[in-house]
Amino acid sequence: MTLHGLLERPLVRTLVYSHVWLALGAMAQVWWIGTFTDLVGPEQIIAIGSGVIAVYGAMRIVRTFEQDEQHPPWIRWVEQNRWGMIVLVSLTVALSVWALAGSRRVFDPWDLIVVPIVLLYLVPWRDGAGRSRGWRRVPLLKSPMIAAVWAIATTGLANELIQDGEGSFILSFTLIQSGFFFAVALASDLVDMRHDEKELRTLPQLLGVRAARILAVIGLLPAMVWMIVMMFLYPGATGPDPRYVLPLLGYIVIALAAVRAGPDRPRWYVTIILDGSLLLVPLLAFMAGAR
Repeated sequence: MTLHGLLERPLVRTLVYSHVWLALGAMAQVWWIGTFTDLVGPEQIIAIGSGVIAVYGAMRIVRTFEQDEQHPPWIRWVEQNRWGMIVLVSLTVALSVWALAGSRRVFDPWDLIVVPIVLLYLVPWRDGAGRSRGWRRVPLLKSPMIAAVWAIATTGLANELIQDGEGSFILSFTLIQSGFFFAVALASDLVDMRHDEKELRTLPQLLGVRAARILAVIGLLPAMVWMIVMMFLYPGATGPDPRYVLPLLGYIVIALAAVRAGPDRPRWYVTIILDGSLLLVPLLAFMAGAR
């Protein structure tokens, strides 16, 4: 069975279009970062996963009200299951808040700055013509903003910053994660070139396919270098270690997927391959014994 045929299966389509698949990737990323900081608990993992479903689900629900007869399949699916998605979004909002109810990460001054920025970007508002507006439509912002939002959510907001030293470490990891998410977002934009409106002026639209692919690979280099540093240069490093070798190989695989991304690729390349890449490195780290 091809991946396109797999996406036609009702259960798989529901997991992908409801953003459960993407949320699993977000949860895996939070767990993976937690193996380095020891500051992530089940509450943060649950909160970020349910938050992804809530925010992206709300964005899709808003888009179903646009007066557009050319909705892509994933928006048509949400339109057909609108009330179910409204219930799912409501439940995941409640779950996310409940999971962090005892944490100072809920409604502290930092969150009061970051959360509105995230919502302004991911949840568009509608103008008088019924079309969605938001920071996604600001030229050049799409990939960098997605990268920043995901890095902040999975690294900064998911960790309790207890020690100053831990804070600087998490900031460094946030920058590394920004490069990773930038690469995945840019590869997704490469596939979406034939769907994105010209007014979006995404990086692939402005720079071309070749330059965008090169930028995506460059975005992954900090993560690759970090794995090498952990093996050979970090205090106490003992050389090649499966906990770092396997994730390094994962980043190389993701780089190859980014290089192969382009407007000729079908949509499942984004929804299954690129979104699924969020699971790859944490899965390989788990197989290598990371806990």
